[in-house]
Amino acid sequence: MGIAAFLGMTLASTQKQVQPINAVIGDESYLETFGRRPDNQTSETFRIETHLAYVTTKLRSRNVSYLPENLQKKRKQMLELLQQYRDEGRFPKNYDHPDERRPCFIDRDGAICAVGYLIEQTAGREVAERINARHQYDYIQDMDMPEVKEWIQQSGLTEEECAMIQPSYFSYGSSEYVSRNRISTAYGISSGIVGGLSLGISALNIHQLQTGSNDKWIPAIGMLSGAGEIVLGLINRPEPLGTAYKIDGKYVDMKNMICGGCYGTLTEVYYTNRHQEILSWANVSLGALTMALSSWNLFHKKEENQKHFQTSTRYGVTALPKSGIRITMLKSF
Repeated sequence: MGIAAFLGMTLASTQKQVQPINAVIGDESYLETFGRRPDNQTSETFRIETHLAYVTTKLRSRNVSYLPENLQKKRKQMLELLQQYRDEGRFPKNYDHPDERRPCFIDRDGAICAVGYLIEQTAGREVAERINARHQYDYIQDMDMPEVKEWIQQSGLTEEECAMIQPSYFSYGSSEYVSRNRISTAYGISSGIVGGLSLGISALNIHQLQTGSNDKWIPAIGMLSGAGEIVLGLINRPEPLGTAYKIDGKYVDMKNMICGGCYGTLTEVYYTNRHQEILSWANVSLGALTMALSSWNLFHKKEENQKHFQTSTRYGVTALPKSGIRITMLKSF
């Protein structure tokens, strides 16, 4: 009984894992590209990118000389936009149908599907959102709206070709953000030391600018201190959001691979280190300020010194009542 149940679950899981990505050509894109079908270890994003690249190439290869010239130009524009969409790599997620792959016009995060992107870029986001309000999880063939029909007629693409472009998406239950705010002791201490030095140097730079001091050591040290603090902040910026995955609330090790149709609802978990990010940007900003003040102090004073050492000479002749005249010369530096 246990073995039979296990085999049944395995079979059911396998059936879900191979759900096709497209309603018209299924997984033809993956099969033609790699000689095999995607499995449960195939990245969801990779499946979508493979499908869009394959369809773009396939549609470009078709003979459309029968189309009017204006529609040929529109078609070319659409396929260029489709390539651009694929390159950007921001695809919607199926949050609401955990039991099956479904198209998703615009998801809760604002990510838009491939055909939706073409509509958005040519007819406007407002039109795309109206379509989404009525047909968020529908296939192109089921979208009974004048806006959709009219756009297809003017796009240079057929309805079947639009349906061929439209991927279906794996189910994502939700997203979670987990704060892992931790600053290492070494980074905290080094930031305090360098930051204190930069603040002190900045104060001395301001003082020298006010008093006209000719000391070059302070701005020179400030340049080095500011540059060091900028480097410290940049190399210690936290990595981009780390990601983990949970299925039905349990963490799973997917090693950057997104299951192509497993049982359960997948939740993306994003890890943040906001405190270290703030400290890093503070280091960069303070370092830049210190360098700016030091540069101004160093080079501005040179101009002042040049003016300071310019000399001038004035001559005067004064008549004296008894002895004649007096000649005077005044030289200033």
